Amino acid sequence: MQQQRIVCCSACGRAYTARLRDDGTFILPTTDGRCRCGADRFSEFESPTAGETPS
Repeated sequence: MQQQRIVCCSACGRAYTARLRDDGTFILPTTDGRCRCGADRFSEFESPTAGETPS
């Protein structure tokens, strides 16, 4: 089973929920694997509060 990740376009910052391949690349929910802006580079979103317990 492939893991899902939140990724952001490196060019415009648009966020997508993508599937993570075994080689570390992402499968985007678009027809051509590119962002709407045309870019094809993405990075995994990292929340500044990830791992913190809500108060």
